[in-house]
Amino acid sequence: MTRLFQFVFRLLFRYDVFVSYSHADAHFVAWLEQRLREVGFDVVRDVGFLAGLGLRSQIKSAIRRSHSAIVVESPESQASQSVTEEVVYLGRVRLRAFRPLIPLLLRGAVRPAFQALLWVDFRGIDIDDPSHVGRRDAKFWEIVHGLRPEDPKTAGPMVLGPRWPIRGFSMRLVFFLALMALLSVVTLRTFGSGIGIILGATDIERAQQAVIRLEETVNALGDDQVAPQFTGSTRHIESRTSALLAIDTWANGRLIRRDFFDQARLIAHDNFEYEAGIPTGKLRTYVDGTGREFLFDSFSQDGLLIHSRYCPTGPNDVCATEGGLLRSPLPPAAVYFYR
Repeated sequence: MTRLFQFVFRLLFRYDVFVSYSHADAHFVAWLEQRLREVGFDVVRDVGFLAGLGLRSQIKSAIRRSHSAIVVESPESQASQSVTEEVVYLGRVRLRAFRPLIPLLLRGAVRPAFQALLWVDFRGIDIDDPSHVGRRDAKFWEIVHGLRPEDPKTAGPMVLGPRWPIRGFSMRLVFFLALMALLSVVTLRTFGSGIGIILGATDIERAQQAVIRLEETVNALGDDQVAPQFTGSTRHIESRTSALLAIDTWANGRLIRRDFFDQARLIAHDNFEYEAGIPTGKLRTYVDGTGREFLFDSFSQDGLLIHSRYCPTGPNDVCATEGGLLRSPLPPAAVYFYR
C-alpha cells in the first residue's frame, strides 16, 4: 500500500516543495534547499530549467507539479514583480487544491502576502552565525513539520514515507476518504446546476479570473478613452465595439462603485472604502445568472486579496471562508477626474 501511495503521489506531483524567492536571498535559499534535501524533500526553484523554453511557463509548471510551497519574503522579494507573479499564481493553485503553503519572513519583511496563514519568522536570525544555530534549527523544523506533519513527540529528521497532512490515519482510511470525496464531486457535477451548487474551488477561480481579465480591459479603456460617457455621477465604459463593460459611480469626486458587465449582464461589482480621501480597501461581490450574490472578495489597500467568502446558496445561508491571493488594484487617489 505504501508503494502504491507513493506511485500515485508521484503521478500527481513531480516535486515536494516549490520555493519562491528573490535572488537577493539566494544564499539563504541555497542553505534552505540543502537542509530540506537532507531530510528527504525534492525541492524545485528557478534554477536548472531547460534552455529554449519560457522561464515563466516553466515556473508555473513547477508550481502546479509541487505538493507544497514556501514563499521566502524579504523587502527585495516583496518589491519584485516576478516574485509577485509567482505569489499570485501560488495563491490560485492553493485556493484550488488546498495545498500546504508556508510564508517565511526574512530580515526587513513587513508582513506576509498570505496574511491568513501562519508564517515562520527568520527575522533577526543569521544562518552563518554560530550563536544563532539553536534558533535557526528550531525555525527550520517548524518548516519541516508544516510541510509534512509528524508525531510531535518525535524529534530530529523525519522518517520518509507516504505524504499526507493527517496524523494517525491509516492508509486504508486515507484512500477511503479520498474515494468518497471523488464520488461526491462527481455527483455534484452530474446533478448540480448553476453556480449556486458547490462545485469546488475551480468555479470560484473561474469567476475571479473572468472579472480580473475584464477589470484589466476596463482599466485600460477607462484611461485611454478619448470621450468617456459621463451621465451625472456615473461613467459608462464600453468596448471598441460599443459593448457595455462597466459603469463607474462617483460621489464627492471619488469612485465609490464599479459594476462589471458581460453581454449586458451584471456579473460583479466593487464597493470602495476610503479614509481621508485615500482608498483603503474594496469588497468585490460576484453575481450569478439568476442575480444572486454568491462570492465576496475583500481586498486590502495594496490590492491584495484578504479572504474570499463563498455562499453557494446566497449570503444569508451557510458560507465558507477561504484564503488565497489575487491582485486587483484600487483606484489611485487624485487620478480619476471628470473630463
